[in-house]
Amino acid sequence: MVIADEIAKLRPDFVGLEQAAILRTGTAPPATAVTFDMLQSFLQELAARGVRYETVAVRPGLDAEVPTALGFDVRLTMRDALIVRADLLEEGHVKLSNLQIRQYIAASTDTEGYSSIDVTWRGRQFRFVTTHFALSPALAVPQALELVQTAANTTLPVLKLLRGDFEEACRRRAADAHADRTLGLDIADIVSRYLIIKAPTKRCIITE
Repeated sequence: MVIADEIAKLRPDFVGLEQAAILRTGTAPPATAVTFDMLQSFLQELAARGVRYETVAVRPGLDAEVPTALGFDVRLTMRDALIVRADLLEEGHVKLSNLQIRQYIAASTDTEGYSSIDVTWRGRQFRFVTTHFALSPALAVPQALELVQTAANTTLPVLKLLRGDFEEACRRRAADAHADRTLGLDIADIVSRYLIIKAPTKRCIITE
């Protein structure tokens, strides 16, 4: 797995994963028998390369189920996840608290929302937020305001992780830029702190 090779080589402290799908089957909805779990497979791939990570946040997105001609249902659930290097947690270098997982009220799909967690990391404290804003500014702006009033409503520094399909991100840059100005963040400054790893699937992971 190309992404696992890159992560094992760089050993980032935090990794944001997008579209970490889980595939399940069953004879009636909801299907519950796990056939493939991308997140679990990814963690196993990393462990096999000598770098262990722990999942600290999973935000569910699209959850769709359809019947097949073979007499069973297939269910696909898309998830976003935040994983942290296990040794940092075990040795006390990173402490986590106040996990929040929320869908936006103003949303066109159930994939639009955020996860946030408070981090104490090497003597510094901040709130780590991962989010998807809608493509439409008509929804992106209310979502940004909602984020300001909830996860970003804190005295801690707020770091928003920018990640996703960056071809799509180019198209929605105006909406994201407006949202980040609302949050008082500088996109260029944040991106300069991160390394973009582009997978063959056009998905990106941004890590420190």
